[in-house]
Amino acid sequence: MYRILLLIRIAAAALSTDQDIRFQEGVALYREGKFEEAIAAFRDAAVGPEGRTAQAAWVMQAEALYRMGEYSRARDVLREFLSRYPQGSYTAYVEYLLGHCWARIGRFEGAARHYRRAIQLARGELRRRAQAMLKVLEGYEVQEVPPRIALLGPFTGPDREFGYALRRGAELAYELLPPEERRAILTYRDTGGDPIRTVKEVQALAAREEVVAVVGPVFASSAIPAAALADAKELPLLAPTVTEEDFASIGPYVFQLNLSPRLQGRRVAEAALGFGLRTFAVLASMDDYGREMAQGFTETVEVGGGQMLAVEWYSPGTTDFSEACRRIRWAGWEVLKGRWVEEVQALWRIFSEEFLPELGPDTAATLPDTTLRGLFCTWASQDSSLEVPEGAIEAWAAGGDSALNEWFVAYEDTAEVPLPVPIDGFLVAGGTEEVLQIVPQAAFHRIRTRFLGGQAWNDPQVPLTIGEYAQGALFSAVYFPDAPGEAVRKFTEAYRVRYGRDPGLVDALSYDATLLVLKALGRAGPDREGVRRALAGVQEYRGASGEVSFSEEGANLAAYILELSGGRIHIVGENTQ
Repeated sequence: MYRILLLIRIAAAALSTDQDIRFQEGVALYREGKFEEAIAAFRDAAVGPEGRTAQAAWVMQAEALYRMGEYSRARDVLREFLSRYPQGSYTAYVEYLLGHCWARIGRFEGAARHYRRAIQLARGELRRRAQAMLKVLEGYEVQEVPPRIALLGPFTGPDREFGYALRRGAELAYELLPPEERRAILTYRDTGGDPIRTVKEVQALAAREEVVAVVGPVFASSAIPAAALADAKELPLLAPTVTEEDFASIGPYVFQLNLSPRLQGRRVAEAALGFGLRTFAVLASMDDYGREMAQGFTETVEVGGGQMLAVEWYSPGTTDFSEACRRIRWAGWEVLKGRWVEEVQALWRIFSEEFLPELGPDTAATLPDTTLRGLFCTWASQDSSLEVPEGAIEAWAAGGDSALNEWFVAYEDTAEVPLPVPIDGFLVAGGTEEVLQIVPQAAFHRIRTRFLGGQAWNDPQVPLTIGEYAQGALFSAVYFPDAPGEAVRKFTEAYRVRYGRDPGLVDALSYDATLLVLKALGRAGPDREGVRRALAGVQEYRGASGEVSFSEEGANLAAYILELSGGRIHIVGENTQ
């Protein structure tokens, strides 16, 4: 809290010079967790008139480095500040922050020295905080280097936004824990999104005994080689965001928090079958996500006794799905035709057994086929409960299934309102933008269905944009910010207060991964094998991203099943009134 107040005071002190404007840009970037960009802005602001803004820019460079886990670099910046401004406006706070830096690298004697200086210089809240930290150090001075949890992510480079989210979630988890439960120090290692650099970082971390676990990396391309190396070195690695199927099977020291697309497909198929849906179609993207999700879905449907009517594919970037929708519509027509044929055949039996005998056997035997068919069609059309159109009855009576197909094609070409072809469930396996395009096109082609999907459906744009076409849609998701439960509410509220924005999927997964490792460390102590065993035993843990239950291989198996109804997304079974 003191740091936040300091930021507010610093920002308020800024005027309107270029130096001050650049400083304010740095403050905004810092609050967003974009620390590398913030450091560049503060570095620019430190060059200029030697006033309060320049001094504050030096301090904020150190703050950003500290938040990145670059404690030695932060210490060097603070030392430079003291050499430039020994009597500066922020000297007391600099001594206090230097104490933190020394403590983070395990140099408790140096940390105590700076906290004592801060106590001498400071007043009020800062002085009380320095006194509290000095007291905490009394319990650490007999220890060696404290245990560390390494956050491994792309904190620079084109994917740095994912790294920022990874850091935000981890830091919030750490800050919300009571001080006595913070049994390790978080340290950050930048991969730049480069798999080779990632492997080198894991090599270095594995060689440091105080590192008890790794949280990350973000992407499978880096996480797979990193996990293989971590497992070989017996260093627990929990990947919060990786969705690669069988990732956790790399070895016993590897854990996976996010759901694979195949598992998402399995979960939504199980839900659909549980709702009594039996006939299905799939439209999936021809990429790893679409293929894996479609495979998990179709396997589960077939094992569960459902029927796959059609599986269609599209290339990423496609915007016109009309051909796929027409083919899926035809598969639905085959189902509808089968139902109609059964109904008409049942009527024909009744007609043959009850109506024809009334004409007399001699009369019925002498009637031409065309007359007999005409009589049947006239008789059948008088049944008001019959859902089969009169033209379809006539086509069947004239030529069976093939004639019915011809009637359907002709009807499609001429009817103002196409037949609402029934398909029980329609899985759309693609990104959110593709979902927003496919669903209206499927509705245009009168595919009467219950839409199904995965995490991509769990987006505010879905009910806003396609809610009228997708009422009752079911989809699986690993994260739902509006879920009931204390853990989700606590995380969401604290995140909004801390960062002034809504959390995303990566933030929530990083938060849970960091908490899981910290709690495992609390149970097992600073021992890698103990941390591994504690993680392997996680079952029904309720966190920000929902329930976490690890399989024997270390993959999370739990998922939300969400429903779109009443213009909003909610958990299946939740009262929407």
